[in-house]
Amino acid sequence: MKDQLSGLGPTTKVLLLDQDKESRLALANDLSSAEYHIISTGLLDEAIAFYRKQAFALIILKIATSIHGGMELFQRAIEKVKECSRERADMPYTPVILLSGGTDPVNVEGAEIVGIVDHLSQPFEIAILKKKIAVFVEMHRRSRGAIVYRDSLLSMASHELKTPVTALSLQIQLLAKYLSIGKSEELMEKTFRKLSNECLVHLHRITGLIDNLLDISKNNYGRLALKLEPVNLSEMLDDILDRLKNIISKSNCNLKLNIKKHVIGMWDRLKLEQVITNLLTNAIKYGKGYPVELSIDSNGSKCQFAIKDQGIGIARDDQKRIFGYFERGEIAPQYVGNGLGLYIAREFTHALQGKIWFESEIGIGSTFYVELPL
Repeated sequence: MKDQLSGLGPTTKVLLLDQDKESRLALANDLSSAEYHIISTGLLDEAIAFYRKQAFALIILKIATSIHGGMELFQRAIEKVKECSRERADMPYTPVILLSGGTDPVNVEGAEIVGIVDHLSQPFEIAILKKKIAVFVEMHRRSRGAIVYRDSLLSMASHELKTPVTALSLQIQLLAKYLSIGKSEELMEKTFRKLSNECLVHLHRITGLIDNLLDISKNNYGRLALKLEPVNLSEMLDDILDRLKNIISKSNCNLKLNIKKHVIGMWDRLKLEQVITNLLTNAIKYGKGYPVELSIDSNGSKCQFAIKDQGIGIARDDQKRIFGYFERGEIAPQYVGNGLGLYIAREFTHALQGKIWFESEIGIGSTFYVELPL
């Protein structure tokens, strides 16, 4: 029988197995904390069922091995934990604290394999046990955070690399098609040169995106590197629009440009390209069929570019979180995406010592602004 699930706030869980109901309830109450849930049971099979379905920061086994069946329960518990640990690919190692009576005979052979990290004999101080639990709860949170971050980075890689890989695939298919037609040697050479150059451009983009994804990883640890160089915004924008010409054409968006020429700053070109590309492709996607305006201006010490669409807009409740990891507006579930484009745009803009913000209304559209120092 499941006795209790302490508290409703924290998501970190600690599993307590104790056959003695009175002792179990008292211990669960004494160990309760706002930092974690205590899930307690007196049945080994139920404890294992909990463990198979959930991730626990710690397992506490309170077993009186001197009573009839106690040693057998202890040995079964050890084997079950070992078995489940091999099954749990997401959290293969769960530490175990063993609580026993002061005179209980305990054989902890192979304990290091199972994960028994401590053995306390009664009487023991609850305060000391709570401190030990707090340590393992914090370790669990950090390890889970690392797993979530790893999965996030993999998803981000898939999202960001999809566009240039698809474009590269199309170019290679076109190249193969032209080769199979067998036209004049002069025309074939010209076509081959054009398509191969475009393939190299896409390969360059893929390499750059991989570098950017690695930069995001470094950024989270405060080690983001910038390759600063003179960048002409209008020239860079021409390159971006050339790469996006097929997407723009298919969207039926009329792109209106108001670009101030010769705006030059010391920036990381690849990162700034990614910021503009992400904002522009979002405007095209969510403002499909309507005009999209892009403007660039400067005042001597700063430059600002704005991308305005007439699309679905962003709901007020979504606006506070729209730059977050994997965040997307609730109004746009039919639009393909993973909620990473704006996150990357914000991170790279901040890395370039710039500011990014937006204005939006449902049914009217959105305007995103980026301001950078010159």
